[in-house]
Amino acid sequence: MKWILKSLAFQGLSRIPGGQTIYHATQRRLTGSTKLTEARLTLKIEHTLRYWQWLEANTSAGWLAQASHLDLGAGWFPVMPMTFHALGISQQYLVDLTPHITPEIVVETAEKFRAVAPRLPAKFARLPVIPARGLALPETFKPLGIVYAAPYEELANRIAGSVGFVTATSALFQMDRATLQMVFRKVHGLLKPGGCFLAQHFLRQPLDSLDSKTSPFYSLRYSDRFWESFTKSPMMYYNRLKAPDYCELLQEAGFQLACLEVEPGKPEDFALLDQARINPIFARYTREELAARYLFFAARKS
Repeated sequence: MKWILKSLAFQGLSRIPGGQTIYHATQRRLTGSTKLTEARLTLKIEHTLRYWQWLEANTSAGWLAQASHLDLGAGWFPVMPMTFHALGISQQYLVDLTPHITPEIVVETAEKFRAVAPRLPAKFARLPVIPARGLALPETFKPLGIVYAAPYEELANRIAGSVGFVTATSALFQMDRATLQMVFRKVHGLLKPGGCFLAQHFLRQPLDSLDSKTSPFYSLRYSDRFWESFTKSPMMYYNRLKAPDYCELLQEAGFQLACLEVEPGKPEDFALLDQARINPIFARYTREELAARYLFFAARKS
């Protein structure tokens, strides 16, 4: 039950003044989970290129050239907006609930991006300039056409109805259903008519691998009440929603689903799923939906 102990530790830490700061410092110094390695940077660029390929195939060149972009859930390093900048997007908004990005991180990301980009199979319109050191964060981002806001309510109100496309990568599965309903409505309001909402993320919780060496479906044995009580904290939470849930939430928010790609489970996944103890609340899903690994969707605002 190691992951339960970890969840309880997060709940306790979130109640301590400065607990989140302590956690982030631990991430940076001890775990290395917030270090921008070349492998992580390359993976983030590849995720961005997947969005770009869909946009190129499903929008006009003129529309895309004029579109602004908002990245929901900025995280620690602005690799994705820097990639969109290199592809030709001139105006971007980078938002998060909690500020993580610093001027030094922006400079580091630009330096590493310029080093890796020539080796990638992509045609970039330009390479990002390396901002001068010692500037405040808004001035550091300015040459890249990026506005950063965390929290972002004031910015969201100011740019409502003007954004061309919004992306969310590995962020949605950290929100419960009620939060997703609110976020999807907010994204719909941010987009201009014809705008696109694109996202990709895992359909399984990273917690699974912490508890069981035999099954990636360990979390499915628990009731919603238990899951919400013992895993939910401001620092760590993963929902157990599947592809049909995201489709339903998008439609409720007023989107028209334009693309849904689900990476199916492998034969070994189905074998493990058949051996797993599954709570009755998951009977509404098919075996294929429970075994699915990854989700990519694109939705439009009419």
